[in-house]
Amino acid sequence: MAAQAPPATLALSQRTTRTWSLDDDLAFVERAGIEALGVEAAKLDATGDATAAARRLATSGLRITSLTAPGPFTLDQPERWPTERDGAGRLMDLALELRPEVVVLTSGPAGALAWERAADNLAEILQGTVLEADREGLALALAPTPSGRRDLGFVSTLYDAVELGWRMDIGACLEVATCWSERNLAGTIGAATDRIRLVRVADQALDRPGDDEWVPGDGTLPLARVLHQVRDAGYGGVVELAAAGDAVDAEGYEAAIERGMTHLSALLGADVTPPD
Repeated sequence: MAAQAPPATLALSQRTTRTWSLDDDLAFVERAGIEALGVEAAKLDATGDATAAARRLATSGLRITSLTAPGPFTLDQPERWPTERDGAGRLMDLALELRPEVVVLTSGPAGALAWERAADNLAEILQGTVLEADREGLALALAPTPSGRRDLGFVSTLYDAVELGWRMDIGACLEVATCWSERNLAGTIGAATDRIRLVRVADQALDRPGDDEWVPGDGTLPLARVLHQVRDAGYGGVVELAAAGDAVDAEGYEAAIERGMTHLSALLGADVTPPD
């Protein structure tokens, strides 16, 4: 019988409140009593002074569970790497102000490169960032992106994110809506629990076209199965509600987040593992 995992921390990702400002987010989490927040670098940039915004969050009393930025890497265009490394450096500067529990990156597109060559180039580009993070005591994690969004990244499974993470000595982020259907997911989670730095949850409606994200419980993804696999593997870290979609926007963030948090709390606290 698997050992019971410690309780997970439930947090809200700013990805969910994509049209709100930083001021809106802070006012809401105070009203709602939310104590843990995943930060999007784009929200800091939108204030006009990302550094000041990071300092504001750092002194807000909130537990900052993550800082996320899209991978600014065009892996098939080496002439752009110096500028993109500068962008990664600015992200690390924000992380030093904010001190999140993990800095989450995506790989960026591979273009016409083979997967293996793109992985080599990503490791080369990130070498300095990984060394800086280690020196400053910051954790990094690679997040997979949907297989249909090759413009965002070439890493589309948890298995590949973990494998590349081992190679680069960084962690991985489990995006449930991206990874739920991959082969041997439970085995990957079980073998890499110590490498998973963050779990993010959104739902999707597989019986409706498009890849829009939904409030957990409103779609058809097997969230209970995946979250129990995570818990049964011994993961007791952060689980972020991270659902960005038109349905969430239309409902209104306050109601959507309340329902989503309630549903995730129930799934994470359930005592009975559902059938496969």
